[in-house]
Amino acid sequence: MTEPVTGRKWPAGPFVLDLDRLEPLSPSDLASLEDRDSVSIGMANGPCSGPSLAAAVAVDLLVVGPDTTFGQPGPWVDVVIRRGVGISGRKVIAYLAMSNRQIDAATALQWGLVNVISPDPTDEAQRLADEIALRSSVAVEVMVTQARRGAAADYVRIGVETLGWRSGDGE
Repeated sequence: MTEPVTGRKWPAGPFVLDLDRLEPLSPSDLASLEDRDSVSIGMANGPCSGPSLAAAVAVDLLVVGPDTTFGQPGPWVDVVIRRGVGISGRKVIAYLAMSNRQIDAATALQWGLVNVISPDPTDEAQRLADEIALRSSVAVEVMVTQARRGAAADYVRIGVETLGWRSGDGE
């Protein structure tokens, strides 16, 4: 049975982003990562700080090695806070942003920043991508769109709370 074609069709499948090998990123690069038309799976086997921490909170799924650490957003603190709160919650991101401490992979998994810890994150991320590619593209699109929409609602709420916007203020 073939799937009905309705609306736009997602590309062939998910892609894996190696956070250990990121070139210098700009905020517009991260915005493009979040606005993509496919599922992104980040993988890391080393420290995630600065731009790699920002990318870690922007990808849809995250697979890491057992020695991966997270923290020290540096100049990326604003991006990490805005994107990370909708994913891991305000207390997790506040801890990383304000304390300048690092957390290990097991803590990141427990706190919801990581999906899978694997001794070989590259192979595990690719296996996950292959599994997702076998699913209905329509079903995957619906799931990812809803997940991103939920995170986006938190970004909007943060903006409302931060700027003091209230319903009926004319904005």
